[in-house]
Amino acid sequence: MVDGCCNEESIADKFASVFQSVGQPNSQVRHEQLEFYSLIDNYSANLSVLSCTVDMVDECVKNLKPGKAAG
Repeated sequence: MVDGCCNEESIADKFASVFQSVGQPNSQVRHEQLEFYSLIDNYSANLSVLSCTVDMVDECVKNLKPGKAAG
């Protein structure tokens, strides 16, 4: 039940109306202050110099502790 609605279609419409009104999470000024996309662009550019061999991956896998989940 969401806001008194029990019907699946009514609940879906309720969620749709809320999420449509959200729009962009930050104002344009705040978006520029955060500089998210410039950081991502720089990060992506740095990935081009990264080279990884099968031997490197094999060594990393061998160094993993058995029975442990990734944190």
